[in-house]
Order: sequence, then structure tokens, then C-alpha cells
Amino acid sequence: MNLNPMFWLKSARGYSLPMSIMSWSVPFLFAGIEGGNILYGLLSLVGILFAHAGVNLFDDLIDYKIEKRNIEKGLKETFDLQKGKCSYLLNGEASLNDLAIVISVCFAIAVLCGIFLAIKTGIAVIYIMIIAGFIGILYPLLSFVALGEVAVAIMFAPLLYSGVYYVMTQTFSAELIPLAISTGLLTVGLLHAHMFLDIDFDQKSKKVTLCSLAGNRQNAVKNQVILMVLAYLNILVMIFFGLPKIYILSFLSIPTAIILFKLMKCDCLKSRKRIRTNIFFGPLGNLKKYENLDVRAFIIKFSVARNVMVEFTTLICIAKIISEIF
Repeated sequence: MNLNPMFWLKSARGYSLPMSIMSWSVPFLFAGIEGGNILYGLLSLVGILFAHAGVNLFDDLIDYKIEKRNIEKGLKETFDLQKGKCSYLLNGEASLNDLAIVISVCFAIAVLCGIFLAIKTGIAVIYIMIIAGFIGILYPLLSFVALGEVAVAIMFAPLLYSGVYYVMTQTFSAELIPLAISTGLLTVGLLHAHMFLDIDFDQKSKKVTLCSLAGNRQNAVKNQVILMVLAYLNILVMIFFGLPKIYILSFLSIPTAIILFKLMKCDCLKSRKRIRTNIFFGPLGNLKKYENLDVRAFIIKFSVARNVMVEFTTLICIAKIISEIF
């Protein structure tokens, strides 16, 4: 069995784990300011990260089995999966049994963290775990009925926000609800941008995502704009209804959202021109190692979509700190 933790981190799409960390950081900060238990908050992050990795690997397992079944039934001649997906299974670096064991370990650690926190803080944690677990297990199937993005948004925003804040304070926060809604919308926006880049593959594999429902890339870009507008409009409306005005700071992430929109709009033209990046794109990683223009463009667009969410949650945290100081 392959026991290399870095191998499994890469296989579990470790690049997506910052999504969990950034979503977790908001309720962790809020609860910490309220005098919440820091240790319980950190333990919740451990559970969240292992659950996230487990769901990603479980998604691979289901996709691999579906492809294998299609080949056995003569519906396909070879495996046809998204860029690099399940490559470790296809090239023999790991077996299905290896994958099943790692998935079980990830979920077991997440469950143990949850049970410990439930014993220490209350039964509400169990309810949140059950709902999150149910959604996570069903995620591979929900992605075939246009509910994959919604499922992830629920897990990464309302459930995660409520769960982390509760284990630290044993209460729930009304202030976090509108922030969780906007975070959820931006999470859907991040997934939508990722699936926008894979829209041709999803349509071919009969996955029903918000992008595939749009019918074409032009309409998918319009959907992206709607998601972004709703996320920021929600903050504006909630400020009108009493949310502290300082949260208008989150609007400073709009320029990055506009860059994402422009990149997606250009992608509709299917231009193979090299994208010229600048500091306003945010962190993009080491682009020099991506010589293929299409792969490089994919990484840039996904990174910018991620940066919108990272900047938004960071600004929310900064706004909370400022509100406490002044």
C-alpha cells in the first residue's frame, strides 16, 4: 500500500483545502473574539480538513467505478475522466483497496473529532455532522442532478460556520448568518468557475452542473456574474437591516471578481493567447512550470476564482477586528 502522506494529499486535491481553511477562519475569529475555546476551534479544523479530503477521494472512487462499469458494459472503450482525475488509479500508483482504506481513515478521523467535540460541547454537533456527512457522501451523485454546487455551498458556509462557532461558544451567531450566505454564494462561484473550465467534459459525461444547464459558455459567464452580484448585494442589504457597516470592506474584493469575469469572458472566444498577469490577480503559484497554454490558463482562472473567496473572507475577518477595536 502507498503510505506516502504527500501522495495522498496531492491525490485528494490538496490545492482545494484552503477553501476549508478560509471558510473556517471566519467563525473561528468571531468565536475567538467572544472568548470561545481556541483548542476546540483548532480541533474542528482538523476534522473539517480530513472530511474535505475524504469527500474528494470518495468522489474519485465513485467516478472511477462509474467509468469502469461503462467500459464493462461496452458503453465506452477507455477511461475518459477530467484532467488528471483518478490518474493515480489508472497508472497503478495506488489500488482501489488503497483508496478505500485512505477514505475510511479520513472519515474516521473527522468522525472522532466530531464525537469528541460533541461530548465536550453538546448534541448539536452530532446533528451538524450527520447533515454534513449525508451531503458529503451524496456529493458525487448530486453532481449529476445540478445540486453539486449547492451541496458544497451548504457544507462550506452555513454548516461550517455554525459548527465551528458552536463548538467554541456553545451558542449560535446571528451576525454570521448573512456572512455565511455570501460566503456560500462565492463558494458556488468558485465551483462554477472551475466547472466552466470543464464545461465540455461535463456535458459529454452527462453531469448536470449550473454550467451545463446554462447551455453554453456565454450563458455560464452570465451565471457567474449573477452569483457574484448576489454575494455582494446580500452584504449591502444586510447592512441596511442592521449588519455593521464596517463589512462594506468586503467590497474591496470586487476588483478580483471583475478580473475573473473578464478572464471567463475571454475564454468564450477560445483564444490561445498567453494571459498577461499582474499583481491584482492575487497569488497564482508557480506558473513557469506550466508550459502548455491551456493548462496555464486553467490554473490562472481557477486561482483567481479562489482568490476572490480568499480576499472576501480575509476582509470580513479584518472588518470584525476593526469593529472590536473601535
